Amino acid sequence: MKKTLLASAIVASLALTGCSDSDSAGSSSVSSSNATVSGTANKGIVKNGQVTLCEASKANLDNQTCADEDIIKQGRTNDLGRFNLSDIPKDEPVLMVLSPLKDEDSNIITQMKCDYQACLDDGKEFGEFFKVQDSFKLTAVLSPNADAVTANITPISDTITKRVKNLNQLEKVDISTIDAGEKLVANALGLSAETIREKGGVDITDPQQVKRAVDEGDSEDVFISQLSAVIGEELLKDSAYDVIETIKEDNGLNVSKSKRDEILDKTTAINKKVTEKIKEEDIDLDETVFEKVKEEKKEEEIKSDNEVVDSIESDSLVAAKSLVTKIRTVLDASQEGGKLSLAFNNFENDLSQLDPLVEDNTNEATERLLDGLLAVVKEMDPNASNDLSKYEVAVDETTQTYTIKTDNLELIVRGTLDINYDRQENTCTSDIDQQEVSCESWTENETINSNITIVSFRSKAPDVILSGGSDEEDAGRVVVQDLNFRSEGNYQDGTSFTGVQDGDWQELTGQEHTSSTSEDNSLRDIKVVLNNVRLSTAGLEDNVKFVGNITLDASDVRENVDENSLGQFEADADDSSIYEDEYQSQKESEFTAAAINTIFDGRLETPTATLSAELAVELNNPNGIVYFEQTSEIWRDWGEKLDVNEYAYSNSQSSDSDSGLSTGMDNDGNYIAEDRNNYLRGSITASLSTVLDKDKDQQQEARLSATVTRPSLLRYDVSSEIKYNENELDLTTLIDPESDEPTAIEITDDNATMTLYDNEEGQTAGEITVKGKTVAKIEEPKNDVILVNYALGNDKFELNTLF
Repeated sequence: MKKTLLASAIVASLALTGCSDSDSAGSSSVSSSNATVSGTANKGIVKNGQVTLCEASKANLDNQTCADEDIIKQGRTNDLGRFNLSDIPKDEPVLMVLSPLKDEDSNIITQMKCDYQACLDDGKEFGEFFKVQDSFKLTAVLSPNADAVTANITPISDTITKRVKNLNQLEKVDISTIDAGEKLVANALGLSAETIREKGGVDITDPQQVKRAVDEGDSEDVFISQLSAVIGEELLKDSAYDVIETIKEDNGLNVSKSKRDEILDKTTAINKKVTEKIKEEDIDLDETVFEKVKEEKKEEEIKSDNEVVDSIESDSLVAAKSLVTKIRTVLDASQEGGKLSLAFNNFENDLSQLDPLVEDNTNEATERLLDGLLAVVKEMDPNASNDLSKYEVAVDETTQTYTIKTDNLELIVRGTLDINYDRQENTCTSDIDQQEVSCESWTENETINSNITIVSFRSKAPDVILSGGSDEEDAGRVVVQDLNFRSEGNYQDGTSFTGVQDGDWQELTGQEHTSSTSEDNSLRDIKVVLNNVRLSTAGLEDNVKFVGNITLDASDVRENVDENSLGQFEADADDSSIYEDEYQSQKESEFTAAAINTIFDGRLETPTATLSAELAVELNNPNGIVYFEQTSEIWRDWGEKLDVNEYAYSNSQSSDSDSGLSTGMDNDGNYIAEDRNNYLRGSITASLSTVLDKDKDQQQEARLSATVTRPSLLRYDVSSEIKYNENELDLTTLIDPESDEPTAIEITDDNATMTLYDNEEGQTAGEITVKGKTVAKIEEPKNDVILVNYALGNDKFELNTLF
């Protein structure tokens, strides 16, 4: 019998959330909290440059280079100067160094574009590439705080690195120090600290890039790229050049406005070359736009360095207090009697008031649709018997369309099955010395490929209609590649007799039946997509509607099933009234897949709310971890005839079963448990979002999502997102039984992070950090009273309660 691979896939998915019985553990894994850093190297545009990213330690920062042992990632810039580095630790200070690349003959292959006055004076064209010197270098320092981060490597980013180097006093740079460096440079040059890292990547020698930036409302990006060219020209003369030091007042304390204006004015010569090239290519662009940006920058207020640093401290305190306020708001709303709790109760009441038959009727409608699809598939398969089909299928051979139309089911399917089928059978019978033996064996091999489109369907049950598909969109599709079923079976029946007694009667003294079947099913790839599946209740006072999409994608799936049985009957040769009957059965199955991804997302509407839900199960199994099941059973009966109508019977039954995840079998045929190197990887994500009380003036918007990831054998990373109106919080925790550290929970918003854990006394403790710097301590001096101790500076503190 062919097993359903999808059912086995679901079992394997559920196994991910179980606990392993192994005492082994693994810690080596790629963290789930990684980022991608991309950007442009611009001094002008640098192609074939080597980008090295490493830990931002004091030594690396001081030397403006990356020690080999600290390197995290390396890449190179393309012809447009762009680079992309993945798997970068999130919320960790890193240093990026741009340096020359050399070929196998040690010749420098890195080039940069001429976009400044000195190279023009040397006879190069504006926008012409030329080879960089061996000493060429640019840096940038950052702490990736999102999944995807843009960070350009420019003379301005190099200036920020120098500021951070001067401020840093630690062996590893603090995130807050990077923040201070960015704000000090932005303040000095009249730029925005929030976007300074992302600006300056425009190729100012390319009129099309310049026009595109202006059309997108980012003339400032072009101006900052011009300013970078001015600073870069000085860096080429002296790599230690620090524009901030050159524009400070004579006392060296604060930035001089007049000196800053001199630097900004130097962009005029570069801007002239930009506008000349724009005219050469007959591009329509306002020539004065960049001069206007320059004048705006001149008007920006210049704060003292102390004011900038003080504002950072003040902003940090505001961010910490805002996080605490959000946590309180969400907690208050979710408590009994809170707005969020009451609204969800209304939603639950809507569902509970539905007719109890709706659930059964939904199942009935779903089963009717599946029966219809099965009938169509049987119609497509010329080798299949249609005797058991519940529906009559109309076939249009020209369009390869299959239609079912009844009062309760309407279904239109289009497509074909490509089937390769083979079956071979062998039988035997013999009679040797009154020993009769009959046997049968067979092999069956079938390979299926398909591309089936579900055009539309409508399945009805009492009070429920399940439908999909429209004139604009098909209901879904099923794509199967190399689905192979291979099975083998053997059956043997043996009987022996004593001789003739009482005329034609023969006394049975022994009988034995043995059978074995083996299935090896495989699937290269299957993708099932159902679009806008609609479920609605009909004829009910409180109508409920559901619309959703379902996607299943599995690859390199394999399933093995072996079954064996043995039946024996024996009677005493001297006394046929004494007998023993025994039956044994064994079954063993294995399932594995390289990847299984299931995504469900939908929308449920009730009289008081609309709820959006998503569930995603993603399994990644590069080492071929096996999900196995083993069962064995033995039944024994024995007895004795005591008199004509009197018997004594006895029986026994025993069974054994085992299941779990395994890396394979040992030499003795025992399954080997997962270990630190081989384990099933994967994640499960679930989310709910809704606008509650939608017909009332004060709507309550809520969203909850959670992701569980298994990055190593015994470790589970749990991350959640909570949104209540304008309050958004992210919660993360790490479950690691081997760790000596207490399990901690991190609660973050865009600006601050709260870490909570139980201390050695069993009390709640923790801290609030802003950009890596501790702003407040959390403690529980008395039971059920948790305090937040804000550090105000100068040994001043402010206490507040958390919950």
